[in-house]
Amino acid sequence: MGNQPSKYQLRYVLCPRCKGQNHPQAKWCQFCGLQFDFSPQPQPSKNEIPSDNLSSIVKPEEKRKKKSGCITILLWVFFFPIMFSIFAYRKKKTYLYIIATAIWLVYGIGFTANNAVKSSPEYKAGRTATAIYKAIYAKYTEAAKPTETPKPTPTKDIDSSIKAIMEGAGIDEIFAIKALEAIRSVGFEKVYKLEYIMDYDMLKAYSADVGYTKKYNVTFIDNEVFGISSPSGTVFYDRDAGGAIDNILNYIFTEEDKSSFAYVTEQNVKASLKSPSTAKFPSLVWNPGDWQFARKKDLVQVKSWVDSQNSFGAMIRSEIYAEYSYETTKLSCLVVGGQLTYGVCSEIR
Repeated sequence: MGNQPSKYQLRYVLCPRCKGQNHPQAKWCQFCGLQFDFSPQPQPSKNEIPSDNLSSIVKPEEKRKKKSGCITILLWVFFFPIMFSIFAYRKKKTYLYIIATAIWLVYGIGFTANNAVKSSPEYKAGRTATAIYKAIYAKYTEAAKPTETPKPTPTKDIDSSIKAIMEGAGIDEIFAIKALEAIRSVGFEKVYKLEYIMDYDMLKAYSADVGYTKKYNVTFIDNEVFGISSPSGTVFYDRDAGGAIDNILNYIFTEEDKSSFAYVTEQNVKASLKSPSTAKFPSLVWNPGDWQFARKKDLVQVKSWVDSQNSFGAMIRSEIYAEYSYETTKLSCLVVGGQLTYGVCSEIR
C-alpha cells in the first residue's frame, strides 16, 4: 500500500513546451523555465454553442424530416414489390406478371449480394460494403476483358494471279512468277483461274480465265509455260519459237470501235442498194446481238443484216459481210445478200 499512489495523490505538471515532468505545485518548469498559468479558463454556458461546432449542429426539425424521409423510402422499397404483385394479380396481364417476376428477382439478387458482403471477412474487418462492391466489380470486369492474342507477323503479299497459277498448276511461287511473266508478255494482265484439262506426252494443258469472254489454253512443261493459244487456234506464245509471237491487243475490239465500223458499214451498204432510203439496220444499242465483229490484227470483219425494198418495191432482208483495215478503216470487201458488191474478201462467212 505504501508504494502505490493514492487516488487523491496530485499528479505531475507536464510542461507544454519541453514535455518535462514538474512538481505538482511548481510555477515554473525546472527544465526550460516556462511559467505555468493556472488561471481558470472561462467555460461556455449551457445555451452557448462554440463557433467551431455550429456547422455540425442540426436542428431538431431537420432531424425529424430526415428521419421521416428515410422511413418513407424504406417503406416504399419494402412494400413496392408486394403492391405491384397485387396490382398485376388483379389486372391479370401477362406482361405485368413478367415485370413483377423481374422485380422480385432483382430484389432477391440484391438481398443475397448484401448478405454475402456483410458475412465476408473483409466487411467484418471493417471494410465498407461500397469498397467491397467496387473490388468485386473491378475483379469481374478485369476477368471479362478479352485476352489480346498476339498478332501474326505480316507475310509478303502474293499477287492474286500468282496464287491462281500456284493453285491451278500445283507449282511453287518462283515458277508461278515466271509463268505470269510469260502470260503478260502476250497482253493478258491477270489470271483469275487455271483449270487442268489433260496431259499430252510431257505437256500439261490448262484452261485459263484471263478476264475475257473466251478462255485461253496454256500448256506447261517442266513447270514452265510452253505455249499460249486461243480456242480458235491462234498461237500467242511458243517457248521454242522464242516466247511471245503475238499479242491479244491485236484482237481487241472496243465499244467505240464497234460503233465506228457499224456506221461505216451502214453507209457502204446504202451505197450498194437500189433503194437506200428504205434501208433499215438493227440497232447496235437495242439489238447488239445482230451485229458481229471480229478482229485479227489489222483485219476487221463485220456481219449483220439490212431490210430494204427491191426493184419490185417489196421489203426483203439481206445478210451483210464486210472486211476493213483496222488502222485505216478502209473497206476491202462487201457482200450483200450473198453477192460480192465490192473488193475481194479474204474469207466469206
